[in-house]
Amino acid sequence: MTTLAHEINQPLNALSMYLFTAGRAIEQGQSGQARNTLTKAEGLINRIDAIIRSLRQFTRRAELETPLYPVDLRQTFVAAWELLAMRHQSRQGALSLPTDTVWVSGDEVRIQQVLVNVLANALDACSHDAAIAVTWQTQGEALEVYIADNGPGWPVALLPSLLKPFTTSKAVGLGIGLSISVSLMAQMKGDLRLASTLTRNACVVLQFSVTDVDDVE
Repeated sequence: MTTLAHEINQPLNALSMYLFTAGRAIEQGQSGQARNTLTKAEGLINRIDAIIRSLRQFTRRAELETPLYPVDLRQTFVAAWELLAMRHQSRQGALSLPTDTVWVSGDEVRIQQVLVNVLANALDACSHDAAIAVTWQTQGEALEVYIADNGPGWPVALLPSLLKPFTTSKAVGLGIGLSISVSLMAQMKGDLRLASTLTRNACVVLQFSVTDVDDVE
């Protein structure tokens, strides 16, 4: 139940914001904006349903392999950042992404869950003016994705246990996000590891298998 609550918290917050915005638009007679916002809200409801179904498989430790398919990584970053709008707007956060489109082998719901967890952790580490820079480069048949923030870096004492459940460097919280993300990446035959200067600028490194664009239908 803790895992489920953690994973659907962000989309529920975003859903609440969309419904509030749609209500204001209706009051002001802006039917077009209301319609667009409600369409986004409907998409979030579908996403919450997908997360619940995904976590059922995750919590049962299903031995069946996760079906993998080409996913537009840049667009998935954009969608994850939008889910965190309430959080990054209050912190005046900024996300920098590469301009090129890359396709990776994975599952869109799981990748978005990983990105939401990693980006949320980065925002929480930076009280205000959070700056998150994403870069990537190919290493053979793999894509290395670097997500770095301008926060204080990983606490040295916690580095050995940060990827374990219920370990956190936050003043509050259960710290299960990174642990969940490690398992989700493993299900997609990927990897998640931590990098840092130890004193500043925490960085999460994700590794995906690159998918040839010709495989995208």
